[in-house]
Amino acid sequence: MDNHWESHRWEGRAEQALLDQLFLQLATAGGYEDYQLYQQLLQQGDGPLLLREKGSEAIFQKALQYLSTLTDLIDVDLKAGKIISKGYHPLDLQQISQFLPSSLQDKLRFIRRFITDSTNSDLQRPISYWGEQYYQSLPNNLSEKVIAKIAVAEMQTGGRGRRSKTWVSPLAKNLYFSFKYRFSHRSIPYLSALSLRIGALLLEVLESLGIRGGKVKWPNDIWVGQSKLAGILVESLFNSHDVEVIIGIGVNNQYDSELELVGNHPTCCESILGEPLDRNRLIARLSEKIYHLCELVEAQSYALEQGIPVREKLPDFTLIWPKISLLYGRRVQLISDRDLLIGSEVGIDESGALLVELPDGEIRTIISGDLSLREL
Repeated sequence: MDNHWESHRWEGRAEQALLDQLFLQLATAGGYEDYQLYQQLLQQGDGPLLLREKGSEAIFQKALQYLSTLTDLIDVDLKAGKIISKGYHPLDLQQISQFLPSSLQDKLRFIRRFITDSTNSDLQRPISYWGEQYYQSLPNNLSEKVIAKIAVAEMQTGGRGRRSKTWVSPLAKNLYFSFKYRFSHRSIPYLSALSLRIGALLLEVLESLGIRGGKVKWPNDIWVGQSKLAGILVESLFNSHDVEVIIGIGVNNQYDSELELVGNHPTCCESILGEPLDRNRLIARLSEKIYHLCELVEAQSYALEQGIPVREKLPDFTLIWPKISLLYGRRVQLISDRDLLIGSEVGIDESGALLVELPDGEIRTIISGDLSLREL
């Protein structure tokens, strides 16, 4: 298996950056061995020997196992030029930092992985799972000031959407992003519509990067024209002292043949713009916008609890929805395991529930659940 090591010593800058991330993950997976050791392995021809001399046999075998597993994947997607020739930018915390306002530098903490099952799952795992060192801070980050945690990855093996659907997650092509924030219990009334607010926020970020005409398909998808571009998955864990919310966002960035096999008419940023988005810039803008939204929710709930004036109010989303909804005013059908409902989408209520007018004039309130919304 030693030949796997030599076969991945590439000279290209993008290939090197991608492998750097793999080796950082290897370093942390085996008890957090010195990352500088793995940098040496990338630069020296006697990498396996060096690792056996200065590292542990267990780490060495783990490294070979990872490289063996990834050989075909990287050979096909990376060495064949599918990624490098199409504007690949490796996930880079330094670049993300440059795109963020300085006021946020000490409030965000990142997990950056080469491959994971899902970024949402990464944020559900306790720090003890990783070791404190695995969390990577932006420059000048002070851990006691960290408010939000973010996970990003080059690839997901178990990416998922609502109703446990699989999200196609190929290597180094798309955005796999999750954001964790702890809300106080007083914010619970505002969390039911959070997925829709995140959808509106994602539309705003994408438009700022050149992707216009996007709409939100209730409850958690972003469509451009007749094609799905992005998905949102919000998961909550209610504790005795707070509510832990994880916001997962997946954006199709570069074309991949696997997209054609998905039955929800997907598109990607590359197809819309002619080139993929810089994921580092996208991560920075999403992090900034989501952080501000979460802080606004907390501030408004606190002000209302204390009976003091609200400095900045959350916008009335029932008024925003008609402007951003993909199916507002259109005839739709709602399909669940037990029922089929046909009517017209006429809005949402304050909780984010969908309002559907039935043929007899009755307004039915639909709570997000195990159902599918389609246009007739």
